[in-house]
Amino acid sequence: MAQRPVRSVSRWWAVAAVVWTSYVWTTRIVNAWTDDESTSRAVGATVLSASFLVLAAATAAVLVRARRRRFAAAERRVLGVLAAWTTAVWLVRGVAIALADHDLGFIVVHEVLAVVSIGLAVQTWRVARTGGEPAAGERTGGEHPEPAEMVDPGDDQLRSVAPWASQ
Repeated sequence: MAQRPVRSVSRWWAVAAVVWTSYVWTTRIVNAWTDDESTSRAVGATVLSASFLVLAAATAAVLVRARRRRFAAAERRVLGVLAAWTTAVWLVRGVAIALADHDLGFIVVHEVLAVVSIGLAVQTWRVARTGGEPAAGERTGGEHPEPAEMVDPGDDQLRSVAPWASQ
């Protein structure tokens, strides 16, 4: 059975995940140290938040470095780790928050954070899985094509337009 081709997913999903993750977990650090949490809880929140911020920074670095090419295997893993860690943490936190003794507003806000975070994680996973091929609309006009996109000199189409090209 032939494999179905994997459609490229826009890298903008991964950019959105980096921005969202940075905002959510930076806010968590601020809240941990300004609310009435114990020092040990604030430290725990900071360590968890720092893990997300490190992964977001690594993902941002990958997106910048590979902006005009497919992702290397290690770069794909970085995106995959961010997506997997986000999903795992928010599944655990979402259930724990929903079952804890919190106000309804607190629960709703955190469940929305969980749904958006997991949604962006899924899209980031898809970007990593497809290799991060830049979509045609994501390129700027002055870029040179990658070697794989150049016309093959043995191509019949090229010979019909420029017969001297095959000589």
